[in-house]
Amino acid sequence: MTEVDDYCCAIDRHLHELLDEASEQQQRNEQGEIGYQAPQFYNVVHISDAEKLSDNGSSFIAYSIIFGDYEVKRRYSEFESLRTCLCRLYPTFIVPPIPEKHSITQYAVLQKRAKEDQYIIERRKRMLERFLNHLVEHPILSSEHIVHRFFENGVSWTEVLHSPVVTNLPKTPLYSSPSRSPGSSIADGTSVQMPKIAATNSLAADVPVPSTLAPIRNVEARWMDCELFTNRYSNQFSGVVEKSERKIYRKLGELSGDYAELGAVLNGFSLLDNQREDLAAAIEKAGQAIDSSYIEINALLRSMEADMSEPIHEYSQYASIIKQVLRFRMLKNLQVDNTQDALLYQKKKLDTLLQADDEAKKLAQVLETSGTKVSPTTTTAAAAANPGDFSEPEDVDPNGFVTPQRANTDAASSVNALGDGIMNRLTYALNGMMDVDPEQMRRNQIGRASDKISILEEQLEMLSNDLVLVNTSTQDNLDRFQKQKMREVKAVLVAMSKMHLEWAEKNLEIWKEAKEAVDTVDAV
Repeated sequence: MTEVDDYCCAIDRHLHELLDEASEQQQRNEQGEIGYQAPQFYNVVHISDAEKLSDNGSSFIAYSIIFGDYEVKRRYSEFESLRTCLCRLYPTFIVPPIPEKHSITQYAVLQKRAKEDQYIIERRKRMLERFLNHLVEHPILSSEHIVHRFFENGVSWTEVLHSPVVTNLPKTPLYSSPSRSPGSSIADGTSVQMPKIAATNSLAADVPVPSTLAPIRNVEARWMDCELFTNRYSNQFSGVVEKSERKIYRKLGELSGDYAELGAVLNGFSLLDNQREDLAAAIEKAGQAIDSSYIEINALLRSMEADMSEPIHEYSQYASIIKQVLRFRMLKNLQVDNTQDALLYQKKKLDTLLQADDEAKKLAQVLETSGTKVSPTTTTAAAAANPGDFSEPEDVDPNGFVTPQRANTDAASSVNALGDGIMNRLTYALNGMMDVDPEQMRRNQIGRASDKISILEEQLEMLSNDLVLVNTSTQDNLDRFQKQKMREVKAVLVAMSKMHLEWAEKNLEIWKEAKEAVDTVDAV
């Protein structure tokens, strides 16, 4: 199965050796050397026990993890932080779920005993074991050194969480660039496996995180179909399959309780006086059969919990995980769209600035050719207000300010001319006080716009490469999950068939014996 040649540590090597042995065992099963087994994942990691430990005055449940010759104890919060780290390192991976924390209802009912409830502990043991086996079976996650450190005895998990690999992770994966992380490779529009998220990339961190409510313009049809399928899948598992399974489980539990009551009544009835011996024996046998049926129903319920309820609930959790992966892909797609919009806006802005600069230069040239003195501020204002209008100036006062021509008999024109002359002098004085050079200002604006365009172009190239990697990795993980789902759903169906067959066969045997006892009763 494994094609790994270089192992990062002894645990990495040991895990892959166990996987190879499990793969060979499965091949022998498929070839018929051993009786048929349901197609399940490679069960190479086991949680053998759960014990109560204390640390600094607080108690917790530690789970004993065994794989091969190795054993390590970890608490639930460490499982939870391991999964959180893997989700941050690999945002396009469908990281297996773990059982949820205790609900408020459980704490309200059980209070301090919630963490010690045997039913909850046993359920967690099974689901955490499935989580670990899914990890070691994953072609990439099984080689992640953080996973190996989790399996290593004597390693402080707190120190692992404070190592640079974890502490240097960005606040959001969107602040890192997969295409510029170590191990990345992009060629001819295709990519290799997406590398894990590295430390914050300064160029990527400058790209705003878009809103999930923003519409995506350039989205492939396959991702729209994928989101629709995920929603249907979530509704089917969470709203239909899991609900129906829990309803059956509850009804069987009620039937078990009814059988317990009826068995006690019949057993008591068989002990009444003044009854024929054969009838009393038949009633007692029927009561014993009902008691046995009660026991078998409870055994069926335990099998359903482990082999049906928990896997079905796990796949309900997978629906939420897939939605998170698709959300990350959507946000990366939105970043590309937003950067394209920002780049287009900056290019238009630069064109406007260049056009205004050209108009100002042409206007200044026309004024210079006509022998008219003009202030830089007036030239800039005229160019900005009337680009392309290069009519001759109307008049110039002795101080060199442009003023409108005076009409011979129009008093209003004289007032306007006087006002314009005052405003021009005031503007000139203010510009001198502020030491503002409009031409220099235009050059600065053009320079800033050009720099912004260069940065946006680099960001767009980086984000486009990131999106290629994200799309490829997301599709690969969705394809892998689909194969895993088909295999494990088949395993659930096979287990369900086997448990009901065994339950029916045992009940048939029980009630055959009861019928034989009833047949001996003489009706006369």
